[in-house]
Amino acid sequence: MINDLIKASYDEVLYRSNSYNMTCIDRLYEVAKMHGLSPRNPDNARVLEIGCASGGNIMGQAINHPNSHFIGIDLSDEQVKIGKEAICSIGIKNIELITMDICDLISIYKDKLSFDYIIVHGVYSWVPNEVRAAILESSRELLDDDGVALISYNTYPGWKINEITRDFMRFSAVNSDKQDKLQAALNALKFEKAAYASTKISPEQTYQILTRELKLDTINQIEETKDKAYLYHEYLEIFNQPFYLSDFVADLEDFSLCYIADMQFHFSYDEFVNQSVKEYAKLAYPDRISKDQMFDFLNSTKFRSSLITKKQNEQKLVFDDDSILKNISDFHLVLTSQTPQLADRAKGLSLEPFAKTLVESYPGSISVKDALNLVAPSELIRHIYDIIAVTNSLIVSHKSICDIYYKPGISKLKEEYIAYIGYFINTNSEALSCATPMNFILGLNNIEMEILLMFDGKNSLKDITKFLSSKFKKLKLVPTIEKDGITKTLKESKEQEQYFKDAVEALAKYARTNYLLENIL
Repeated sequence: MINDLIKASYDEVLYRSNSYNMTCIDRLYEVAKMHGLSPRNPDNARVLEIGCASGGNIMGQAINHPNSHFIGIDLSDEQVKIGKEAICSIGIKNIELITMDICDLISIYKDKLSFDYIIVHGVYSWVPNEVRAAILESSRELLDDDGVALISYNTYPGWKINEITRDFMRFSAVNSDKQDKLQAALNALKFEKAAYASTKISPEQTYQILTRELKLDTINQIEETKDKAYLYHEYLEIFNQPFYLSDFVADLEDFSLCYIADMQFHFSYDEFVNQSVKEYAKLAYPDRISKDQMFDFLNSTKFRSSLITKKQNEQKLVFDDDSILKNISDFHLVLTSQTPQLADRAKGLSLEPFAKTLVESYPGSISVKDALNLVAPSELIRHIYDIIAVTNSLIVSHKSICDIYYKPGISKLKEEYIAYIGYFINTNSEALSCATPMNFILGLNNIEMEILLMFDGKNSLKDITKFLSSKFKKLKLVPTIEKDGITKTLKESKEQEQYFKDAVEALAKYARTNYLLENIL
């Protein structure tokens, strides 16, 4: 009965099926290897995504890992149908989407098929207890012995303030028809903001002042969110159960699973500059789970992406810097976004040569071996974690990543991306997003994607600029720019020429920095 309600909800309000870098099997492989495990190489792996929606998170991964096989399951017939149509249209051969109840996974696949990677993103908190149990049981029974699974979920204590807003939204929309519920909930938030603005609080009422500020921050984030389907499923669904990390780990233990690491966070006692505070933290929270839980309390963490494996692998796990460095000795380091502030922050510090080289190499990678010539071995892992914390853009990659500029006769858009991007141009899909080779969302509009297909190794930037100009004329569009918050229409021909030239150069840079180009052999 409950599953029927959940199914109906996702059939009626389609959840946009996006890609997420932290769920990419390359990232899962790298974090598992860092910590001493030996998962199968992502280039030849079996992958299961539980709760795949329309497959947007694994479609790009399948394209970029043609010798791996991907299976996605979801309860929503409608979402799976959309994904299947996209897969057929694009011509992807190594992925299948199946309408299936999570609770049926073991009966269908046990002793028939095991998986090297299981991805469960945006599901665990949003289903009832018996389905959560099925997710953990499936991870135990269907993972290969060296396999790993990623499970993401909302977390306490950070989500407690969001829960107040969620409860108010659900309360305010309880009597509305389904199609009107979200608008009723959003209207309630507008009322809440107006109510705060029209009532005065004395300075002594510090608790009310603080809670109002926190709730207003949550409301502002909701109002700025354009994805209405996300808001509906996050704030109005039947289930949204956050967890403390320590409780999640305890649940893993019940199913003979163990926690490896978070895909986004790394916490260290060294974050405390006061020695007394550091020593107290070590004594009061001596193991890695209690330490991470303590930091979740201090940071009000709202969301986690936990990498897990079978309990039998726990003895293999390593967390000391020396062991991690040994495990990634043949890996590479790359920034996924331009971060010039990193070099500025590193000036005068021991990591300056390392940080400077990373910034100058972007979007290409440097090897860990080369990094060891720039920073002391005893400091490299700490610096890697520091840079991840500061920039949120450093990846420890198992592959060398090349910086490829677009040049006719030398490079072109990756062949496998032509049909993939073409699908989104032709369908203007609202249920799916296109993924980059790093499994980030391809943040381009239809015209930009159409122009991207012009980077075929034959057209010059000048040719592409002419095409863009003619495209605007054909559609009777006039280019505009934003300056100091004011929209300016470009009417002069010289202004328009410069606009189109800049736009094509920006797109060439986008293709380069998102690894969409390949050398012509």
